Amino acid sequence: MVNKEANELLDDIMLDKIAQMSDKQLNKELNHYVSDLDVVKARVVSRLTSHQKPTPPSVLQAARQGLERQRELYKKSTIRETLVRKGTDAKGMLIQLMAQGKLPENLTLAFRDGEEFTDHDAEKILKDLVNMGVVEIDDSKD
Repeated sequence: MVNKEANELLDDIMLDKIAQMSDKQLNKELNHYVSDLDVVKARVVSRLTSHQKPTPPSVLQAARQGLERQRELYKKSTIRETLVRKGTDAKGMLIQLMAQGKLPENLTLAFRDGEEFTDHDAEKILKDLVNMGVVEIDDSKD
C-alpha cells in the first residue's frame, strides 16, 4: 500500500516537472532518447489525424447554414430587380398577391392620414414579408 502511494506521488511530481519544462528543455530531453524527433512527431500527428473523424454538423448548425444561404440568395436578388423582371411595380405586386390570397389574413397597414402610399413603401413591405418567409415573390408568376 505504501509503495503504491509513493509511486503515485512520484508520478505526480514527474508530471508536474514535465508540465513546467519549456519547449527547449523538452526537446533537449527528448533528443537525448530519440535520434530523429521530427520523424516521431510526424508519425504521432499522422496517427492522431488518421483516427479523427470529421464531425458532421448538428441539425441546428445545418439549419443555420441553410438559413444563411437563403439570406444570401435574397440579398443577391433584391425585390426591385425581381419586380423589374416581372414587369410590375411593388404596389401592383402587393395587389396581385392579395387577389391571389397569398398574403396573410392578419396583414394590416397603418392609417396614412391622407399621405400617398409610395412604391418605396410597398417595396419595404414586400421585403419584410419575404424576409419573414410569409411570401415568396416567385409564387406570383401565375
